Amino acid sequence: MTGPGDAPPPDGGTEAARTPVTWIFLALCVAVSVPSFFVPELRDVLGGIAPRQYPWQPFTAALMHGWPGFPGPLHLALNAFLILEAGRPCERLLGSSRFLVLSLASLLANAVAVHVTPGVNGSSLVIWAWAPPLLVARRSGTLTGAGDPERVGGVLVLLFLVIPLAMTAAPYVAGWRGNPVVAFARANLFHGVAVAVGAGFAVGWRRRSARTPELDTRAHHPVSPRRDTQRCADNGQSTGRRRGRW
Repeated sequence: MTGPGDAPPPDGGTEAARTPVTWIFLALCVAVSVPSFFVPELRDVLGGIAPRQYPWQPFTAALMHGWPGFPGPLHLALNAFLILEAGRPCERLLGSSRFLVLSLASLLANAVAVHVTPGVNGSSLVIWAWAPPLLVARRSGTLTGAGDPERVGGVLVLLFLVIPLAMTAAPYVAGWRGNPVVAFARANLFHGVAVAVGAGFAVGWRRRSARTPELDTRAHHPVSPRRDTQRCADNGQSTGRRRGRW
């Protein structure tokens, strides 16, 4: 499934085949969250909100959606949109292997952070880690083939501005009266952890790409076997000509 701003999949492939990690993550979120809409007790087994009774809950919290005051279906729908709009271009940009490593690193970091807070549910524990690589690529003009810059820019505005401010304002709407800095920190702690992981990954990725430029393009510009074979043949002919001269 592609939209008007999406990069086309490689010849003979599908969008799901090109971004498998994104689609698998979305499927897991749906598989874990939807049953809890009908059996709320599942949130006590798989959710990340205290009291947590099982060791896997800090990890499965990223797949569970909904908490008191925020309906699960609405939460899942919003995050499903963000998973597709941020995950697919980021996976095309980095390649599935690096994208998976980044996502797991953010999940592990937030699994540690959840122990010092009342906890949270939602795939935002992972989604916000995808924002820094997209931001770096958009600013450096290397998004070509991974996603539409304008569309990615709109998603980044949501991730860095609109949603954090909305989550900061939510307690005030509910009647809480406190320091806005405290409200922002409490509402966006897990976003901040994910962004920090993504920023560290983006810095390392760009430095490595600067040393080996092909890493920056092969993730979202795969070389077909025919073109790769032709390139090798051309290199062999060029080598033969050079040897002939000597």
